[in-house]
Parts: sequence; structure tokens; C-alpha cells
Amino acid sequence: MILLLLIPLIAFSLSVKLEGAITDISVYEEKIAVGTESGKLYILSKNLKVLSEVSFPEFTDFMGEKQKPKVFSVDLYKGKALAVCEDNLGKSTVYLYENNNLKPVLKLTDARKAMFYGDNDIIVGTISNEVWRYNLKEGKTLYRYLVFRFVFSDFDMNEERNLIAWGDESGKVFFINPEDGRLIGVATEGNKDKIFKVSFSRSKVISGGRDKRAVLYDLGKKVINRETWRKKLDAPSLLKNLKTPFINRKIEFILLPEKVFETDFMVFAVALSPEEHYAAYTPDDRGTVKVVRLSDFYEFSLNANCFINALEFISEDKLAVGCIDGSLKILEVKR
Repeated sequence: MILLLLIPLIAFSLSVKLEGAITDISVYEEKIAVGTESGKLYILSKNLKVLSEVSFPEFTDFMGEKQKPKVFSVDLYKGKALAVCEDNLGKSTVYLYENNNLKPVLKLTDARKAMFYGDNDIIVGTISNEVWRYNLKEGKTLYRYLVFRFVFSDFDMNEERNLIAWGDESGKVFFINPEDGRLIGVATEGNKDKIFKVSFSRSKVISGGRDKRAVLYDLGKKVINRETWRKKLDAPSLLKNLKTPFINRKIEFILLPEKVFETDFMVFAVALSPEEHYAAYTPDDRGTVKVVRLSDFYEFSLNANCFINALEFISEDKLAVGCIDGSLKILEVKR
């Protein structure tokens, strides 16, 4: 067990030092899950008390040496945690942590992210850009469809977990019905290069990418005119309805950016608050967090004093910041 120190930063702020660079953060009700590059999953309270610390099995790299696995993603839901971890042969394994027990549920796959969908199913994103629904209870695949012809980046689900926002190297954000895996919408003309991170709250989505942009979309502003689709989408193949064992697509809408935030550095982390009063993104590599009040797009800056890998709101006015030095910080954002 490592030494955990609670350090006051500024008013209404806390910090805890964990083992390994923080890779992902998930929040559900009063708990926070954190994954690190040193093969750790932490479950914490919102005042940063560590409730559980889980170590994933070491894997053998291509040189035959044992390594601690990088945790690619974590998700919390109803007292359970899901994690995607690095494994042998360049593969990854999806683990379920429940009732203090850790077990692999999908071994040696090309998964990069997984989230719970209801009590018994999970949605998985693969590096080959497939959306995959898997039933944990019966141990079987319900569908597995290719989203688009690019490498996968990230996905998130809305608060109700009935719609997926999906990002990849194309810079587009795709909207997928998790029930049947059907691609039903496309957000375009925002990011022009690889998306690193997507955050989805209620009706808004924010993405951050390699093109030094954070892009905000609003599902209340759907474009349903097909002629506009033809003009705005630079991939005409997306307009063709298709249902095969490998592709499931029937576009119902597209989205154009509500707001684009230009930065001086690649945007590695983004987040939306639960009630969508605020958005946050990383504009540089110096620990700055830009917070946007979405009612009027007023922006202000916070400084986490670290290189930031992950952002996640834990409440409407408090933001969790995950750093490469293993620090998890809670910052007050209300203005």
C-alpha cells in the first residue's frame, strides 16, 4: 500500500497522490474510479478517501519482460467497476470488479474502452473502431459493428446511458444507439484531425483533438435536412443506409459545432458538468484548465500545476483533474 497524502491546494480543493500516471476517471453517484499506467484501479469517495485499491496482473511485453499494465479506461455503475487493461501480445483484457472480487470478462481482445449498459451488458470500443455489445451474464456478443474506416479514439454515453457519442481519427463524432448498435447521427466540421477525448452529459457533447481544438455540440440543434447533409458531410458513404452483420447505419441527423475553442496545444482532456452549466478543456501542457460557463461562453482559467491526462466533473461546480505524476485533484469551478 502506498502512502496517500491529502494536501490543501486552494479553497475548496483537495489532492491525493496515487501510484502511476492517471489515465482515466469515472464518477458514479458518490464515488470516483481512477485508472493509472501502473496497473492500478482506485475507488475513492468524493473527499478523496481511498476506499479500494486494485492491482491488475502483470503482462509479458514483446521483449519477454514482465510489466505493469496500463489501464486504458475505467467505468463505475451501481457499485461495480469496469476496466480495460494492457495484456500480452499487444492485446487488452476487460476486467469486472464487484464485491471486492476482480475477474476478467473479455480476455486478449483489441478493446480500448468499456462502459456498463444496464445491469448485465457492456459497450466496448475496439482499436479497429468497432462498437461491441457484450452480455456479461450469458457471456455472449449481442452485436459488433464497424463505426467508420478510422482508428478508434474514445466514446462516452449520456446521463441516461441510452445514446453513445463516439470519436475517432476522422475528427467526426458519431452517435450510436446502444440498444442495437445503429449509427444514427454524425457531428461534423468540428475537429479536423484525431479526437483524443469525448465527454457527453445530457444534450451536449465536447470533443478535444490533435488539431488544437475543443469543439462543443448541442443535440438540441440537429440538422435533419438531407440536402444540408450532402453539403456538409465530406464522407458521402455515411448517407447510405446499410444493415449487414458488420455495419449498422441509418443516419437521422447531423450536428454542426455550437462553439469551437482554439488552443495553442493539442487538447487531451475535456469534460462537461452533469447539468451542463460548465465545460472544461486543457489548452496547453502547463497544467491550465479552461472552464467555460455555457450560458454565455464566459471563460476563465484554473491551474492544476501538473500535466493533465484526464478531466471529469464530480458535481456541478467541482472538477476532478488527473495528472501524469499520479496526482488526483479536485478544483472548484463555480463563478
